[in-house]
Amino acid sequence: QDEEDAEKKGEHSDNLKFVWGFILACLSLCLLLALISHFFTGAEDQQLLSHPQLPATNWLGKFGFWIAYWLIENTFCIASILIPVLLIATGIRIMGTIKIRLHKWFLNCMILMIWISAFMAFLKLQFETMQDGFINWGGMIGDNEISMLIEKVGNLGAIITLGVTALLYIFYLSDEVITAIRNVVNRNTKNNLSETEISRSEERFSRNAETD
Repeated sequence: QDEEDAEKKGEHSDNLKFVWGFILACLSLCLLLALISHFFTGAEDQQLLSHPQLPATNWLGKFGFWIAYWLIENTFCIASILIPVLLIATGIRIMGTIKIRLHKWFLNCMILMIWISAFMAFLKLQFETMQDGFINWGGMIGDNEISMLIEKVGNLGAIITLGVTALLYIFYLSDEVITAIRNVVNRNTKNNLSETEISRSEERFSRNAETD
């Protein structure tokens, strides 16, 4: 009886995790759609800043516009798309359907958001055409990053810093990819060896049976 109760509690806990993870993944997907929509409908929705009673063209309505506008303007701009991506991965991990190493996802998403926002903010300073649109391409965080970087090391130092950090991250990714490929190859090799051993043992068994 105690074992059955413990098993039911375990199943109930797993079901709750699945439901909460599914809800988080769905909400994050809605957030991702709102952010993507903002890059296509945000120019027209700028009228909501002065006339909030007007209808929104964002795919998720006024709520989609306001949350997308806040994230893009006040965080990492275009790189803020990685925020709902990370949340979707978190929801899937909570659901328990796929094994996801969240610390890897968090690390990669943070590195990319910080670098992309700084890079886009630097480009915006160099090209006036990027300053005329409705999108602040670096976001508030990116603008602060690049202004501090230029203040410390100048434009050339900023270019070198962005280039070196990009190369380091590419090397890091390359090492991760190579490690993953090696693991897959090793697994396949082990599976093939085990299948070969099984077939050999079956052949030996059949031979012994025929001899007997």
